Amino acid sequence: MNAPSPDKNSKVALFYEPNLVRYPEASPFDPSVPFPENPSNDHIHAKPNPVYEAVRWVLERLGLDREHQGTVSWNPLSDLVSSGGTVILKPNLVDVKQGWIALGGERILDMVTHGSVLRPLVDYAYRAVGSQGKIIICDAPLVHADFDAVTKGAGIQAMVEQLMARGVPISLLDLREEIFARWTNERQELPGDPLGNSVFDFESRSALASLDTSPQKYFTLADHTEERNEPQRHHFKDCHEYCVPNTILNSDLFINVPKLKTHIKAGVTLSLKNLMGITHYRRWMPHHRSGAPPEGDEYPFDPGVILRKRHTIVRRIAGYPLGTTVIRAGAYLRHAAARVMGRRDKTVIDGGWYGNDTLWRTLVDLNRVLFYGCPGGKFVQTRRSYLSLVDGIIAGEGNGPVKPTTRPAGVIAASLDAVALDTVLAWFMGYDPARIRMIQGAAVSSDPFWLGQGELDKIEVSSNVVDWRAVNLDFREPLGWEGYLKRNIAISPEMQQRLDQMKPFR
Repeated sequence: MNAPSPDKNSKVALFYEPNLVRYPEASPFDPSVPFPENPSNDHIHAKPNPVYEAVRWVLERLGLDREHQGTVSWNPLSDLVSSGGTVILKPNLVDVKQGWIALGGERILDMVTHGSVLRPLVDYAYRAVGSQGKIIICDAPLVHADFDAVTKGAGIQAMVEQLMARGVPISLLDLREEIFARWTNERQELPGDPLGNSVFDFESRSALASLDTSPQKYFTLADHTEERNEPQRHHFKDCHEYCVPNTILNSDLFINVPKLKTHIKAGVTLSLKNLMGITHYRRWMPHHRSGAPPEGDEYPFDPGVILRKRHTIVRRIAGYPLGTTVIRAGAYLRHAAARVMGRRDKTVIDGGWYGNDTLWRTLVDLNRVLFYGCPGGKFVQTRRSYLSLVDGIIAGEGNGPVKPTTRPAGVIAASLDAVALDTVLAWFMGYDPARIRMIQGAAVSSDPFWLGQGELDKIEVSSNVVDWRAVNLDFREPLGWEGYLKRNIAISPEMQQRLDQMKPFR
């Protein structure tokens, strides 16, 4: 199968079943149907596994290995990777819900990719690469996330262990080199990528180049580590550096398996946004610029000295005995009381609003690295073999990615074109993809870094829903995006004025 290209339409496979809102519980999530190609090597579970069937359905609808469909020889990923190759599966393993946040629904299932969605992809990857190949599930979650807790909660760790016992060449890898304790910033070293990392510099070709100023009062970081201004050391005029693990760059096929969620800084977190996890070096990553417009996009207007100094205040409290306990208890009680009273915190901070003109540019650059980067920090013209499949069985709406409200959605969708897939899913969520700068910025990225099709008229959708464009899942918008994303509501003149002041796409 040919890779997506700017001179032809892209394909998206979209499965929607509103009653499919549960994941199978029995790891390793064997299929319950003996398919002709026998992807699970005769391992069949007695209880139904509709998730496995939905994933297989979208792979088939993409036309992968079309000539063998329906036969014992069907090998869908053989179009994308050869025998003996290395396949990366990159789920969303961001974190688990903490404390009061978990009152809003699932503790983990609305935030991270579930193991049952990964399982059929592992089976077909193994069918393609064979026993001499490698299958690696990896991610770089938030700096304070508990990798073991996340992978256990999502059923991934047990699945990997059981498949390894069956002889599948699979491994699980935390790409981070360090973790920081929440609030106190106490540091613990981790092994990181055994193959090391490569640094890429886009120089003036970065999507961030339009924001370059001199002197620099540039970027701040979202992950609340000690060095919140570290992006300024890697992003300034004619220098825009990204550090990516070589395990990612050495892959012969990269399978992106994001979660269907909203995102307070980007609008949505789907295929494009999920690539934030291909680098542990989040502290290098521009998430927003400090201050309010026109100089910054950290918040719509100055929120006052207490909120401006909030990180310093919290860090000082955390330094006292029982300080972190006081912080946790205070946050839990405040938000529990607000929930009882039917109120929501409407404070916009950390670039969490539609006027964030920074993060989408970072994400466009990271997608360029993924598709065209190779070890050593060099760019090539050949596009990396790629598949994206989105887990929307249980999704997250509202203040995602780490504070979403649980939204059972029953969606599985896939494409070889990340931009096309995000465009279709944003529409399906009830949003106007033309208002999401991350999608539009990726769509206008051109030679030598073309990323994908962003116009619905240039996307061919194969779906079990006859008129998929008539469906509106009406996802609740994140705080800071309310009144902006919905495709059936016109944006206000004030919003349009702010948009007109933003820097142009590059």
